[in-house]
Amino acid sequence: MPQYKILYMASPEFALPAYHYCRHNHHILAVYSQPPRPSGRGMQLRNTPVAEQAINDNITLHTPTHFTPEQIEIFTEYKADLAVVVGYGLLLPRAILTAPRWGCWNIHASLLPRWRGAAPIERAIEAGDTHTGLTIQQMIQKLDAGDILAHHSMEIGNENSQSLRHILSQKSAELLAKTMAHIGHLQPVAQDETQANYAHKITKDECRLNPADSGDILAKIRAFQGWGVSIKINEIYYKIQSAGPAPEILCPIGMVKGDKEKIYIGTSMGTIYTNQLQPPGKNQMNAQQFMHYFLQK
Repeated sequence: MPQYKILYMASPEFALPAYHYCRHNHHILAVYSQPPRPSGRGMQLRNTPVAEQAINDNITLHTPTHFTPEQIEIFTEYKADLAVVVGYGLLLPRAILTAPRWGCWNIHASLLPRWRGAAPIERAIEAGDTHTGLTIQQMIQKLDAGDILAHHSMEIGNENSQSLRHILSQKSAELLAKTMAHIGHLQPVAQDETQANYAHKITKDECRLNPADSGDILAKIRAFQGWGVSIKINEIYYKIQSAGPAPEILCPIGMVKGDKEKIYIGTSMGTIYTNQLQPPGKNQMNAQQFMHYFLQK
């Protein structure tokens, strides 16, 4: 396969495997990433994971907040063969989308057009989808609506959002390599607009689960891992990492039972169990520790 001149446009850790593929097999002319932002307890400015990697690899880094005419000129002057875009975080004007020889390819963590938008992994799990995957699309100005160049499909099974994100991240490099091997001979497929759904950003409020609410609470717990998901018990929210069904246990909605290994919680979909809960301001507690703590309150 020829070595292509690439502009890599990405921000999150998810984008690093595809970055490493491009760096070791092609020529990355420059990296575009979100600018440093305050984070952590000290609110110090921190680079994105992709920006940090580009700095370590001595690759030219651009962090514009938007594309001015000057920025567009700089981008165009690279005369890239392709721009690879993965969770970049900025809307790209038409002049950017059309500047590289083969345009801009986006690696998206959904089987488009199923979930467009910011949180496709979480929304797929929350909705109870049996399969998800990756799409490489030819970017256009409409969000995640470009022609499909390649798909990778997989069963979701019992994966949560964090484990599924890791799997798809690793697979993204493989899919990009296979697709680039056929560059110039691909047959783009238009998306079916009637099948498109928008994956809204995850909010803090929806990660605070009420056992009395309708819907699949187990799917929500899996979907919102990494977002501080918690469950309401006696008006207090306890962080929860994982859960499963416990239909053999009778437990009223919002009430708690426990044994040596499991904590049982009554919900609108029946009793569920977890092995650990974390009270506010405390460490994770196993079943025995939590029941002792809970009964002392």
